[in-house]
Amino acid sequence: MREAYKVAVVGGGFAGLVTARELQREGHRVTVFEKANNVGGTWLYDSRVETDLLGLDPNREIVHSSLYRSLRVNLPRQIMGFSDYPFVAKEGGDSRHFPGHEEVLRFLEDFARDFGLMGVIRFGHEVVRVERVDDASYEWLVESRTRENESRWESKEEVFEAVVICNGKHTEPNIAEFSGRDTWPGLQMHSHNYRTPEQFENKIVVLIGNGSSANDILKEISPLAKEVHQAIRGPDSQLKRLENHDNAWQHSMIECARNDGKVVFQDGSIVDADVIIHCTGYKFHFPFLRSNGIITVDDDRVGPLYKHVFPPSLAPWLSFVALPYKAVPSIVMELQAKWVAKVLSGEVKLPTREEMAYWVEELYRQMEKTGRPKHRTHTLPQDKFEYESWLAAQSGIKPPEREATLFKVLYQHQSFRRSSTIATGRVVKMGESYKVAVIGGGIAGLLTAKELLGEGHRVTVFEKADKVGGIWRYDSRVETDPLGLDPNREIVHSSLYRSLRVNIPRRFMGSLDYPFLEKEGLFRVMKRIGEGESRWESKEEVFEAVVFGNGKHTVPRIAEFPGNARYGDRITSEMDSKSVVRKGKASNMTNSVEQHYRRLEKRGWPKHYTHNLEEDEVFYFPESKLSVCVSFPLCLLSLLLCVAIKLGSLLSLPELWKEITLSTLLKARSDYGSNYRDTWDVDKWILVIDFHTPKIKRMNPINVLLYYKKR
Repeated sequence: MREAYKVAVVGGGFAGLVTARELQREGHRVTVFEKANNVGGTWLYDSRVETDLLGLDPNREIVHSSLYRSLRVNLPRQIMGFSDYPFVAKEGGDSRHFPGHEEVLRFLEDFARDFGLMGVIRFGHEVVRVERVDDASYEWLVESRTRENESRWESKEEVFEAVVICNGKHTEPNIAEFSGRDTWPGLQMHSHNYRTPEQFENKIVVLIGNGSSANDILKEISPLAKEVHQAIRGPDSQLKRLENHDNAWQHSMIECARNDGKVVFQDGSIVDADVIIHCTGYKFHFPFLRSNGIITVDDDRVGPLYKHVFPPSLAPWLSFVALPYKAVPSIVMELQAKWVAKVLSGEVKLPTREEMAYWVEELYRQMEKTGRPKHRTHTLPQDKFEYESWLAAQSGIKPPEREATLFKVLYQHQSFRRSSTIATGRVVKMGESYKVAVIGGGIAGLLTAKELLGEGHRVTVFEKADKVGGIWRYDSRVETDPLGLDPNREIVHSSLYRSLRVNIPRRFMGSLDYPFLEKEGLFRVMKRIGEGESRWESKEEVFEAVVFGNGKHTVPRIAEFPGNARYGDRITSEMDSKSVVRKGKASNMTNSVEQHYRRLEKRGWPKHYTHNLEEDEVFYFPESKLSVCVSFPLCLLSLLLCVAIKLGSLLSLPELWKEITLSTLLKARSDYGSNYRDTWDVDKWILVIDFHTPKIKRMNPINVLLYYKKR
């Protein structure tokens, strides 16, 4: 029979709401304590700032939220919802993939209403003490207070059988340490107290940090500030002008701050600054928890905690949800909440106190052995899937699909990041909308239009054909010049032959959130409007930005041989073109292009390899599996492993996709013959090697895809 307990949940944000729901599902009697007058936690915007802008005064009145007015999420909405309650765009809301904070608050409000949580939340109740009733009891005294007026508080005490702490981590600032910080005469503040950029107009600002908030604030204040100087750690910390900014520079960390107002950086540069903004993160802080030293916070290590949730000597009556980071938060906190609820109900058993304590000690030993600092205790290891899968197994549910976490990996790649700049290189204000022309209605054009619309831009797609599809719209016609050399010929866009089948699995060909997207209603065809066989009507229109998505498979590339001088002249002029279409100042982009050309020349790569992706730029999105970059020796090792399986069936591997990007010297594709898909059958396994290699006369890198799959 399930146990049912009276449980207090501290916090009514993301973690608190999903924890309350899971506790209710298990039959527990839940009370949620929320300091604010609405759900949302850190997602409840508060225009107020604290009296101590650095957050050092322990007696200051704390403003819980750290949101700035323009903030947008830095994870796509597809991975911010829960397993049975996705964060979908709703009519009248912010439909962007990376919406503003108001949309997140609406999502949490809807979640609380739809699961009947509003009735168990005590709004305006700040928890000031959580303490065991006595040492022999596992009951907990929870003291909360409510504000009667500006100067008077009313306190109330209540006993609970269990407490779950879900108060988040984005309230107590972590401040950078440097000589002279406490005596520097200028204005210092933490990003926790940043709201809008107006106060920095004509100021010289130093930003410390290189995270999401630092980069967002830099983009927002740089159009107003006189100068912005960003201090960062790491190998890339050197004095340089930041791309797309005329008045922003990057430095190494601050060496010291002088009494005359000057800030000295470790790279030797000096700035006479007006403001220093610490974008340096936050610390775990539980000022209300009194555990007689059982639970401590030491250099951001909350411990001891078994699996980052239960203190061994107080489990399961005290627990923490949402401490781990460097993970997809919604997935982890939902799985932790399910585990806590089922442990309390007796459906899931915890290990003994000694076994839990041993796990914690082993974690600390491994961290010390590998040199991981203490403040990384709750950073999930590289294979965060293991932790998520373990949590899911405790609750007897299917592990979360890995696409969600892979989405985060892909998002970290530059092409998936939200941005406040237009592709032309011009810096724009956050949230600004532009009239954008997209040339081409094929895969590239459709996906580009979709993302532009999602960002709020006004989009027009120009498509020559009368339907979407681009290269994928079959046309039985052929051109009058079979070689495609006559520049005056009527061009047939599609290069499809009737029997063609794709050479990439269909799961790779859709967009991340909508496979095989085709919504013609979104677009207008406004190229040249045909009127009969010989007459065309032209139309001109002005746009603020243009995106080319017209593909590559229309103009033929013809083999070179003696006597083909006419083609040689034409291709030479094409290949020698290095013009860059851009709007505004883009000197840094031009430098990047020139560096890329020099790198190609140094490696001996031909010009037509200019747009081949390098190893660190290749990302695939396999179904429910993780793409891993490995080296050529590992490819050989995999082949040997397959032989071992065939000979002795010695190993049993899980079904696995591996995308292997090799940059090694291989012979031309001609050495493999005309068949470039070679398959070897192995006992219960199939190994497929797909060589996407153009036929050239030099050594070149290739992409190899190894696919192991049970028959």
